Formats: sequence, structure tokens, C-alpha cells
Amino acid sequence: MKPFFSIITCTRNNADFIQQNIDSLSLQTYRNFEHIFIDGKSTDASLEKIKQYRRKFPRQVRLFSQTPRGISAAMNEGISHARGQYLLHLHADDSLHDLDVLKDTSAFLSDHRSLAWIYGQISVVEEDGKEVGIFPKRKILQTASPLLLKYFNFIPHQAVFIKKSVFSQYGEFDESLSSQMDYDLWLRIADHTRWQYLPRVVGNFMIRATSQSSSVLNRRLNRKLQLTVQRRYLPWYQFPLAWTCALLVDLVNTTYRK
Repeated sequence: MKPFFSIITCTRNNADFIQQNIDSLSLQTYRNFEHIFIDGKSTDASLEKIKQYRRKFPRQVRLFSQTPRGISAAMNEGISHARGQYLLHLHADDSLHDLDVLKDTSAFLSDHRSLAWIYGQISVVEEDGKEVGIFPKRKILQTASPLLLKYFNFIPHQAVFIKKSVFSQYGEFDESLSSQMDYDLWLRIADHTRWQYLPRVVGNFMIRATSQSSSVLNRRLNRKLQLTVQRRYLPWYQFPLAWTCALLVDLVNTTYRK
């Protein structure tokens, strides 16, 4: 049986970017999926674009609205509605990289049915569409190493396909976290599940000045939350190295921004 995917898109007033997300799913060559939208009471044109999409694909597109309670709560709401075996969280300003992503992922998972989750690469792009680079690109970050993951989050959630049953067994995203909720989940399950690298680019991740994960204003908060998450899973003697790695990554990001 071919895998059935649930693509979960959380959105709130993303009319300027959501069409790219919609187009990347509507044109997929593999059609055994549903596209779930969790909207946080948008007041711009986002809802109309989603509804137009739903009118075209009424059996695949599902829309749910809720009062905003944070991105983790929205992601968990999507999980609760998902009917697929494998879930992918693809936010409104993210998109699938090309038209064969789901087809290739389906073939890979069909050959690796024992895996609980897989991760691929993302193409990091600016708002104008200019590509910054591919992540993770280095071979060492493609080894699915739980030990390395403790010090550096090399797994982009835009490229993760995960069985819904994993959330039932190990819990959903921590709603107390405004970022790093994906990293918290990876560390929670990495030692207890089978997972592997998918050798292809899965998603496009857009860098925006106002986004939670990539904005300069939120960088310090994100680093603080990363260390908070690492304290949960690392023994005390490993934490100094994790702290040093966080500083080095932040230094690289700051240099790039300049």
C-alpha cells in the first residue's frame, strides 16, 4: 500500500507567501495526500487563497480555524486532525522543493517501512527567492547520529516525515516553547526510534525578517530555548560543549547577517 501523507500548514496572515506553499502541493505528481491548514484567525487574504485551493481539491484540502495559542499548539492541532500515516509540518512560508518530492519520498518509505521517521534537506532562500544554500549539506550531518544531535540540531522540520504513531507514543510538541519545539521532539525520540537520512532536498525554507525561527530579533530567544531543551536531555558534563556549539552557530549566523 502506498504511503498516505498529511501535510500540515500553520498560518496566520501569510497572504504574501502562502501561494507558493499551495502551488508546491497542488502540482505534486504523487496525489495520495491531504493538506491540512490550521489558521489562527487570519484577517488578510490568506483564507480566501486557501478556500480557492479547497474548491479545486475538496477531497484533499482541509481547513480548521482556532484562536492563536502559539505555533506549537497549532502544530499539535494539525496532528489531531491528520488522517495520514506520515506527517510533514510545512508552514505557510515554506514549500516543497519540486513536484516529485512526495513521489520520491513515497518510494523511499516503501523500501524502509520499519523507519519511524526520516529527514531530508532544505533549500534556504531569501524573500526574493534567491537561494542561500542547502542544509544539511555536510556528510557528517547526514548520518542520523543521536549523539551529534544532542549538540547541534541538523534536522529541519520542513524536511521531516514522521509516523503519526510516534506522537501517540512519545507525545506531541511542547506548547510551552515558542521555538525549538521540533528540536525538543527530535531529542525525545532519537534514542528510541529508527530514523534515517533521505538523500534529497525536500522543502524550501524562507528567511524573513519577522519570522520566529530566522529573524535577528528572535535569535537570542531561540538560542536560550535551545539550551533549555538541551538541559532536559543532556547530562551535566555534556552541557558545556552544547553551550559552546550554540555560541559558535550564533557567531556564524551573525557574521552572515552582516
